[in-house]
Amino acid sequence: MFNIRFSHLQRSNILVGIIFLSLVFATILLQNKPDGSEEDKKSLLRLTQKDIESIYAINSSESFSENLQIPINIRFNSLNENYINFSNNGDISSEYFFFEGNSQSNLVSEEWNGEDINITIANTKEVELILFSESEFSQMLDLSDRISNNFPVLINLRYDPLIISITKYIPKR
Repeated sequence: MFNIRFSHLQRSNILVGIIFLSLVFATILLQNKPDGSEEDKKSLLRLTQKDIESIYAINSSESFSENLQIPINIRFNSLNENYINFSNNGDISSEYFFFEGNSQSNLVSEEWNGEDINITIANTKEVELILFSESEFSQMLDLSDRISNNFPVLINLRYDPLIISITKYIPKR
């Protein structure tokens, strides 16, 4: 049969080559591995009022009045993975998910006609929230700095007059 003899240097070169090819192969396999279903990601991002009450404590709360005319457009933009929901009377009317690396725009726009509404934002890091009214005098209110918290924020909008309440949460200790 074959009687091939390798020197010590040749054996170490072959071993290094095999290790290198194994690493290249493993890297290719890991890059093509699915990250999980979109539904799994949504369930991890979704934040309910029950979740907020069990995990977080109120950090601060403020209310103020503004002079915007309805209908009001609510524009939300997130640069990070995020979840936002718009609800009235505890029912979710609209919910949005933002994923990192998503080629779709992370910009959401909702029209608000004055009914009581709660807006829950899971992550307020690098978030833009703007209310604007296109009445005869176009009005805009940027809430981005007011909601900055790095943790969930609950925003309540009530109309006649427009009252905006912002509750910021932090993890319980």
